[in-house]
Amino acid sequence: QIVQNMRATVPNLSVFYTVDNKARKAGGLNQAIHNYCQNADFVMVMDADTVAADNLVTEAIHVLSSDSRMGAVCALTHITKLPPNPSIGQRILWELQKLEYASADSRRVEHPEDLQILAGSCVLYRKKALMSVASEIRNNNQFYDQTSLIEDYELTLSLKELGWLVTIGTKMHSWTDVPLSFGVLWHQRIRWARSHIDTLRQKGW
Repeated sequence: QIVQNMRATVPNLSVFYTVDNKARKAGGLNQAIHNYCQNADFVMVMDADTVAADNLVTEAIHVLSSDSRMGAVCALTHITKLPPNPSIGQRILWELQKLEYASADSRRVEHPEDLQILAGSCVLYRKKALMSVASEIRNNNQFYDQTSLIEDYELTLSLKELGWLVTIGTKMHSWTDVPLSFGVLWHQRIRWARSHIDTLRQKGW
């Protein structure tokens, strides 16, 4: 309903409902890209809990346009502010994740030519790169691996496997929400860890 209300001020906005999607985020993204990005040169993917800076798309296209071998660029990921009157536990989890996200971005900035994983909360892909993954690795016309629980990691490795370059945009900024309860954080990290192991088993250690 929120997005529908935005259509009055954003005339090109489309609201898309996935159909028979049993593959969660990966399945929804595959359907959306097929339906709406057929003639696109670039495809931007951003999580629902993430906000992008106003100039992010311009900066991302500038990075991808600088080298025809560049397949994708991700944004620096900051975390959103704490809610009013947080508990001590919420503040501790927030501070720890703030350090974690900053550390991950620092590694990407220090080695922009050798990213292990594109921060999937906000990425701009070259459509040609996504098409090559679908045709040369998937063999099923799917851009994202619908069997993966952490599709961003698998897609990053697939792009690199095909010779595409991936990097981080040092002038691209985004802000994302983080879990503020230990239970939610634990569930998220178990999913991430399991998915990393599954992808490494698939791709090779």
